[in-house]
Amino acid sequence: MERMKAYPIRIGGVGSGFTSSFSSFRTVNSGRSETNQDTTYADHMLVVGDAAGFVDPMTGMGIQFAMVGGKIAAEVLLEGMNKQDLSSQMLSQYRTRWMRAFGKEFYWSLKMAELFYRFPILLDAIGKMIQRRGGRFLSSWALQLTSMSPKTWIFRVDIWP
Repeated sequence: MERMKAYPIRIGGVGSGFTSSFSSFRTVNSGRSETNQDTTYADHMLVVGDAAGFVDPMTGMGIQFAMVGGKIAAEVLLEGMNKQDLSSQMLSQYRTRWMRAFGKEFYWSLKMAELFYRFPILLDAIGKMIQRRGGRFLSSWALQLTSMSPKTWIFRVDIWP
């Protein structure tokens, strides 16, 4: 990390790029900064994927968040380049958009991971439900684990006996 901070990044070809430094970069934990400062954007810089902490706290997966985050980053960068404004203020739209797209998933995933850690018997209960309900319940659970459906699905009353 110290080496990254010491050297600026050059993006673009000779004479056409801009440079940015990692001096304001902090690691992100579950979509939240350890320093309570947003770290997914800075002047002339957006951080995406694993580097931005876009990893599901419950499953450790994150490719879907990386892809959606990358698309959002590209859209915001294009808007900024068209306006010739890659300031932190302009690029803050990136955080707003990814939070709207999947930020709540991190919160619920972290809460569920904490719940399963404290009460592992809940995983046994889910296993029993899969046995009772079969493939349809398993498919729904798999969608929830892979963030294809909201993490709050497991709290629906109609799925339990």
